[in-house]
Amino acid sequence: LCFNILFIISFMGLPIGCFQTTFCLNIGINRLKSRSSRILPPCACFTAGRLKSLEQPYYAALHATSRDSKLWPVENWRALLQKLNEEQQCNVYLPWGNETEKTRAGQIADGLPFAIVCDKMNLLQAAYLLKHAVGIVGVDTGLLHLANALEKPVVGIYTDTDPIKTGVQVSAVAKNLGNIGQIPTADLVYQTLMDCVAADEGSKVV
Repeated sequence: LCFNILFIISFMGLPIGCFQTTFCLNIGINRLKSRSSRILPPCACFTAGRLKSLEQPYYAALHATSRDSKLWPVENWRALLQKLNEEQQCNVYLPWGNETEKTRAGQIADGLPFAIVCDKMNLLQAAYLLKHAVGIVGVDTGLLHLANALEKPVVGIYTDTDPIKTGVQVSAVAKNLGNIGQIPTADLVYQTLMDCVAADEGSKVV
């Protein structure tokens, strides 16, 4: 996904060199939490942009990644989105970073009125989208790690990389599925995401 993750790393005051390691976002995770109010301005972030409104509740589907071998099949995305809408009565937003990714988002959303292909967004708008989502599902991409650092319920889908090396920081609200040559099913992704969302909601109960 062609958003400049290096921008947000530098905005947080982290050394750019740390982004070149597989542990960079884990290194910076506490600093991102403490500065999240700085990188996520209120609604002005969207009123100044192209994404004018968000229909709650919604989930975010991060379908784009740096190479085709790391993609999750379109039919799997469509099955997941349909199950989310049927069971959770929600919308699902699909961000993109270039024309190829926009086309893929359109293929996923085709005929699904609750699946919304986002307008072109900058990184701060993408962060705002993730921050206010109920949960996020994504392939091996930088925005998935950003959602993880924001402590959102996330499920990482891995098909051509080892999540032990490149996965999200695992917790009650964050899980990795798949591995090299192992493609998780839509049902497994859905159930894992619901477990993460339930854990997140449970942590907010006083």
